[in-house]
Amino acid sequence: MALKVSEKLLGGSNRCFIIAEIGQNHQGNVNTAKEMIRKAAECGVDCVKFQRSNLEAKFTKSALDRLYPSPNSFGATYGDHKKFLEFSSEDFRELKTFTEDCGLIFSASAMDPVALDELISLEVDFIKIGSGDANNFPLLEKGKLSGRPLIISTGMQDQGTIERINELIGEEPFGLLHCVSCYPTSPEDANLQLIPEFRKNFRQATVGYSGHELETEIISLAAVAMGAKILERHFTLGKSLKGSDHKCSLEPQEMKKLVKNIRECFQEIGHCPGRGFSESDRSATKRHNGRRLPEKVSV
Repeated sequence: MALKVSEKLLGGSNRCFIIAEIGQNHQGNVNTAKEMIRKAAECGVDCVKFQRSNLEAKFTKSALDRLYPSPNSFGATYGDHKKFLEFSSEDFRELKTFTEDCGLIFSASAMDPVALDELISLEVDFIKIGSGDANNFPLLEKGKLSGRPLIISTGMQDQGTIERINELIGEEPFGLLHCVSCYPTSPEDANLQLIPEFRKNFRQATVGYSGHELETEIISLAAVAMGAKILERHFTLGKSLKGSDHKCSLEPQEMKKLVKNIRECFQEIGHCPGRGFSESDRSATKRHNGRRLPEKVSV
């Protein structure tokens, strides 16, 4: 069952929907975020995605107050660090407009109920539920009731939880992403066989893959070849930048190459429901005309 996001149909015989996950790789800077959006558009992706949190709604006071002496920290406490990386509502609205002016779809992961309400009011074309919140069933229920399309990652979730997600969504189409929540993910842990399994078992879902591997192409291309109709990869302006996600993100030249190869992969895989005659077949048939008919042989 196809999932409609803005004017695009996801799933079925449609080409793979590619998300550049900016997340918080913007370093808390709106101009950097805009540069990333511009670069993502040049790469040919369909969508850029951010993360949205209301810190008081998502975290306990003790979690926000704890010291955060990390090389990737943007503040003395975890709360200061997270606050530095959060944009204001006005910033988010500005980025959405900028994204749409660049010809892309804008969305974000809703990390808590307050953030979800904000994304609904912002009228994003779909709402992402990240792996860490995929078993937050009140949040999923609230997202479902919003009427906005949902795309849900499944890292850190077992089969029973994924089946419960499917039951909660019901007959509505939604996106279901196979994901391994290890930064970075080693190739032997990618377990791409879950993609055809998801397609078989969750028929109303548009199945995809959210990757965190250091390898830039092979696993993503394999995921598309195995039926992923949504691909999400983290995006960065430089892998050496401060922040925990940059090292398993794709730089612009890597993302551009991946998008090009995915589009070619889509053409090569084809989408015909049965074996038909292609133009190449017809050409080959003409070359073979004139052969003798096989003789009847006694056995």
